[in-house]
Amino acid sequence: MIKILSQSDIALFVRYFHKDLYISETDLRDYFAINMENDSKYDYLLWLYELIDLRIIKKVGKSFQIVKFYPLIEQNSTIARVNGHIANNFKGIKYCLFSTNWLNEFNHYQSNFYYNILEIEKALIESVFYILREKFKRRIYIYEEKSILERYVYDEPDSIVIKNILSRAPINLISPIINDKLQKFEPYDSRSNMLRRRNNFIPVPSLEKILVDLYCDKDFYYAFSGNILTHIFENALQKYSIDLRTLLAFAERRNVSRKLEEFIFENFSDILEINRGLR
Repeated sequence: MIKILSQSDIALFVRYFHKDLYISETDLRDYFAINMENDSKYDYLLWLYELIDLRIIKKVGKSFQIVKFYPLIEQNSTIARVNGHIANNFKGIKYCLFSTNWLNEFNHYQSNFYYNILEIEKALIESVFYILREKFKRRIYIYEEKSILERYVYDEPDSIVIKNILSRAPINLISPIINDKLQKFEPYDSRSNMLRRRNNFIPVPSLEKILVDLYCDKDFYYAFSGNILTHIFENALQKYSIDLRTLLAFAERRNVSRKLEEFIFENFSDILEINRGLR
């Protein structure tokens, strides 16, 4: 019997297929047979149904599409290194990590510049700042106002900005890519070491939270405002499965639920209708 998919399994799957607009049944069978070293039709169907049930993929006609937003984080990236320091020094706290580089996927205007955001409990911001400053030197800042970004962050690509995390923020745990030279298929048993290490799981904002934050935090994300914001919403809604209940619940937490709902339905109602028809 096939085991339940781990986060590392999902990371490997998404990494392999993330550039494909459509995935054929043959591609999925080949991936399963090689990666799982298993040619059982029964086990393949269990694996396939689990991918669908977890909303990693969905069926579109005779093909499949990846509909789960799953940022691909390398083990030696700034995001993964920050996560390691947080996990090793603080236990049982709520935080999440995000890179504006991930927005290039949804933005027509591609940029090599990006910064990283650590959202963490307000009481811990200064303690975390001093711990990380020893590791990352001048590249780390506490966000207090827009001028912090203009004076410092925009001059230092890959900077880290620390800000407060809101309660009830929708967060997902994901796994980084362990091997920079990851082959096309990796043995299924390779997940064992990852499951033993807490700091290998990185809390990231769900796509619903990212969209709400972009809409709300116009000073913090002003580089992604106006037409760029519209493009990001349009591409995100077209490519991925967005849980509108989760999105609007977090928007309610941020007191913009009605405005954001109007923005979405006025600009993207046609996309929502198409997505509803494909489910």
